[in-house]
Amino acid sequence: MQPLVVIGKLDDKSTNSFATDGIEMFYANDAVGNISRVAVGGMPTTLFTVSAPRGLGADDTSVYWISSGALQYAPKDGSGEPKSLACSKGTGVLVTPTSTDIFWVTTEGPDRFAVWKAPRP
Repeated sequence: MQPLVVIGKLDDKSTNSFATDGIEMFYANDAVGNISRVAVGGMPTTLFTVSAPRGLGADDTSVYWISSGALQYAPKDGSGEPKSLACSKGTGVLVTPTSTDIFWVTTEGPDRFAVWKAPRP
């Protein structure tokens, strides 16, 4: 089985976080602050511009990221403004939503990671 190219070529080396809901791919560019989405075979669309987004996650309704020490989220269709869900320390690495909670990982330096949890909005 051959892999399928979903996004093609990303020209910017600052694209650092990716997530999927099984239908669309979401990605973040921390240099310009864009959070974008692309459907398989489609063209990318910028959903939001925020400060240095990291550690993307997505579920059936929202996309989540860490920006300026805060776990933030917004509707994945781009219909609403980003909102803060919780604050934490460190740089975001990973965001994983479950059916009831959002888990995220931050780092404050080499070998210093923390796992955080907050209820889904």
